[in-house]
Amino acid sequence: MRKKFLVLTMAAVLAFSAVACGDKKEDKTEEVTTVATTEEVTTETEADTEAEVASSNEAKEEHADVFTNAPVDPVNDKQAKDAYNATYEVKYENLSFQLPDYIASQEPTKYGTYDYYIAEQSETGYAMFAFDVESLYFNPSELTVAEKTMLIDSMEASGAMKVKNASMTTIAGYEALELDIDSSSEDENTSQYGRFYMIFDTDANKMIVIAVLESNNSEYEYMADFEKIIASAKVVK
Repeated sequence: MRKKFLVLTMAAVLAFSAVACGDKKEDKTEEVTTVATTEEVTTETEADTEAEVASSNEAKEEHADVFTNAPVDPVNDKQAKDAYNATYEVKYENLSFQLPDYIASQEPTKYGTYDYYIAEQSETGYAMFAFDVESLYFNPSELTVAEKTMLIDSMEASGAMKVKNASMTTIAGYEALELDIDSSSEDENTSQYGRFYMIFDTDANKMIVIAVLESNNSEYEYMADFEKIIASAKVVK
C-alpha cells in the first residue's frame, strides 16, 4: 500500500542524507580549491535534513492528540450484539481467529483485497468484519511517531474516513497498531464508524489487517464481539 512505500521512502532519504554528510566531512581534507564547493554542498544537505526534521515535528504535532494508550469505544444507544459463542475458525497467515456463530455459515465477500463477513445488512443499516493481508515493508519496532502518522494519513487518504484515535498494542505476541475511525456522509445510512487492527506478523513478513465497520443506523453494536475476535487470535504456523 502507499503508506508502506512512504515509510520506505523516508527511511531511504534519511539513510542517503547520513551517508552524504559523512562523505562531505571526508572531502574537507582535500586542497583549498575544493573547499568552497564542499561547503556549499554540505550546507544544502544540512538544509534538506533540517527540512525533514521540521516535517517530522509537524507530523508529531498534528497527530499528538491521536495516539493514546487504549482504544476509545463508540458512544451510542445501540444494544450490543453479545452473541459470540464462536466455533468458526478462519486463518490468515500465521494467525487464526474465531468468528461469531451468526456468520459461521457465510463465505466471505471479496472486495478488492479484503474478505468481508456480513454481520448485519438491512435497509436501515449494516455491519461487517473485514480481513486483509499485505506485505510488511518495515520493522514495526523501529517505527517513529512520524512514520506512524504516515500510516494514519494514508489510511485517511484511502477513503472518506477520519482516524479519531490510535494506539500500539500486542496481539498473539505480535505488535499491532489500533485505529478508531469514523466516516461522515450526507446519507445517514452510509455514515459509518469502526476499528482497525494492523497486526505486524514479522515471522511471515505480512501485515494482517482486521476491521469492524458498521453504519450509524445498524441495529446492534458489534464492537464487543469484534474485540472477542481479536482476543481469540492465536499463532498456528
